[in-house]
Amino acid sequence: MSDAASLKDVEWLFFDVFGTVADWKSHISASLCRISKTVEPEAYEAHLKPDDAFWQGRAQEWRTRFMKHIRTKLGNREPGGMDEVHGLLLDELVKEWGVEDKWTKEARLEAVREWHALPGWADSTDGLKRLNKKFILSTLTNGDTAVMIKMCRRSQLTVDNHITGDTIGTYKPDKAMYLQAIRLSRLDASKVAMVAAHAYDLDAAKSHGMRTIYIKRPTEDASDPITEESAKGRFDMFIDIGGQEKGGLVALAEKFGL
Repeated sequence: MSDAASLKDVEWLFFDVFGTVADWKSHISASLCRISKTVEPEAYEAHLKPDDAFWQGRAQEWRTRFMKHIRTKLGNREPGGMDEVHGLLLDELVKEWGVEDKWTKEARLEAVREWHALPGWADSTDGLKRLNKKFILSTLTNGDTAVMIKMCRRSQLTVDNHITGDTIGTYKPDKAMYLQAIRLSRLDASKVAMVAAHAYDLDAAKSHGMRTIYIKRPTEDASDPITEESAKGRFDMFIDIGGQEKGGLVALAEKFGL
């Protein structure tokens, strides 16, 4: 039985956003580089390219710090939302980087707001559009509703609705996120699928009966890479190409003949 045939009863796809649909790393790296031209010119002059390993490293530190933070807040999400969390974590990081005095309040706020403007991967806009011909599409994300609406409009990412951590009051992989998604679909869990570039996300979804689709992306699961072989028996479908116009969500759509 083909991957698509095994998922023939699925009617609704829930998408992780940061890393799966949106390319956070390229954008945040470029944003930190751009802002530094004003507040940290010596670093800017030393690392002029936005994709320089220096800026990539800072972006990764910020993201990693966020992921560690939310694991301590399952079921107890901060009322201030993602901006508050990103801001607090950036405050910690600029201090650790030894540039606390250089990164002004305004510069930090500008950097935090860049998380609202993440672009989709090259395949995301077309892939979602194709998938929407067959499936109901929702985000299931740790992001805030307002951020998701802005991001999807800006990057022309077609989804039918958003299920977000700020409305549920927690973060993935808290079971409440997945159970709420299933409940809102009014479908049996076997008729909905989680689409993500993170193994932990899919493992949690699977534990609640959801079907699972792994999208390999160059920025995600780097410390413990998922391969087609390791995905067998663990996830229902594995898409090996990501970040290219014919990979990722376009490849997923093509699996379903779309």
